[in-house]
Amino acid sequence: MALKPETNTQFDMGLVYKVDNFNAKASAYVSHIADYIMLYYGKDKPSAFNTNAFLGGGELEAEYIVWKSLHFYGSLAYTYAENLKSVAGFKANSPLPQVAPLQGQLSAFYDNGGWLLRLDMIAHAAQHRYMLDYGNVIGKDLGKTQGFTTLNLYGGYKRKYFMLLAGVDNLTNTLYAYHLSKNGVGIGDIAPTTRIYELGRSYWAKVRIYF
Repeated sequence: MALKPETNTQFDMGLVYKVDNFNAKASAYVSHIADYIMLYYGKDKPSAFNTNAFLGGGELEAEYIVWKSLHFYGSLAYTYAENLKSVAGFKANSPLPQVAPLQGQLSAFYDNGGWLLRLDMIAHAAQHRYMLDYGNVIGKDLGKTQGFTTLNLYGGYKRKYFMLLAGVDNLTNTLYAYHLSKNGVGIGDIAPTTRIYELGRSYWAKVRIYF
């Protein structure tokens, strides 16, 4: 298809802070990708072309530990991405497709080396920055994605040669789908061009024995 190879120029920076029972990490990056390979999934066969792209984002993580066994954790991550060149009907300053929205996590768990109990709250903001039918070899943008929040709860017991865990995923039985689609993957009779929703409330158990 006479495509040029991508060239990425990126700057990364990070900071780690630890004091007593508290630790935190912060990281950020900016990236310029020359000849970024873009795919357009039209009614006919997909077409590909080169453009230029800018990406920037960061992540924050923090954890506080009480009594050596009770942990409180939180994280927040965001990426901003933009097309820089008008080419093949794709205008400059348009959102870059297939970029995850703002996402965060809050967790509380008890772990004394034997007993474990953990609750995770995972949240994704709505993604309003999209380009319908544009994407990459992994997937394409299917339109706006709704925000969601889910809760996962699990716990169990573990020793040196034995582990038993059980839990409930999506405790609130939320209907949700991630913004990043998997357009290149067909699953059974599910059309690879439709949004695939995640499981509702599900229960699981795991037993592991080490020899």
